[in-house]
Amino acid sequence: MIFANHNKWYKFFFDWYFKFIIRKDFRNIIIKGNVEINNNFSLLVISNHFSWWDGFLIYVINNLIFKKKFHIMMLEEELAKRKFLTKIGTYSVSKKGKAIFESIHYTQKLLSESQNMVSIFPQGKIETLVPKKFDFESGVDRIITNTINNQIVLVAFFIDYHSYRKPTIYAYLKEAKNEMKNNLENIYNEFYQESYLSHSQLPNK
Repeated sequence: MIFANHNKWYKFFFDWYFKFIIRKDFRNIIIKGNVEINNNFSLLVISNHFSWWDGFLIYVINNLIFKKKFHIMMLEEELAKRKFLTKIGTYSVSKKGKAIFESIHYTQKLLSESQNMVSIFPQGKIETLVPKKFDFESGVDRIITNTINNQIVLVAFFIDYHSYRKPTIYAYLKEAKNEMKNNLENIYNEFYQESYLSHSQLPNK
């Protein structure tokens, strides 16, 4: 397993760099939904995985709203090619054999500390933005149900060009209550469908 290894100089650089590339390639990021972050709890962020951009977008949203120590789970074969990302909180997960349990245990340990935020993409692969049923990978339920004193925030990303050359990113946020942990896959699917419906009703301009 590849562990997160935060470095303040890397964070300083990527705080600037991620904002720069997002402003370069997107017209705007619009965040919808009011979420009150509890500083006494760690934060688990569950998001759809629609593009190469997703981790960067979560990073920026964390800087703007969550303001926690950033961590994100990434496939080990991909992180092995980009180990510098460990310096801003990326760590690995492998779907091979028992290795996944090490990643689950590490995630649970991160979520036991209130200053931490962990982001996961539970479908485990990039998928279309078209509304569908998301199937969570095995192991996600272990992370969710076996942690205490953590806050769960759901995120749904959508992208639209409207009448402009550059697209706009929309991020819909909603808190999931801890008592919903045992049903979180269904809760996320309902949230995504609701977000998609709300997004489809926005004026196209």
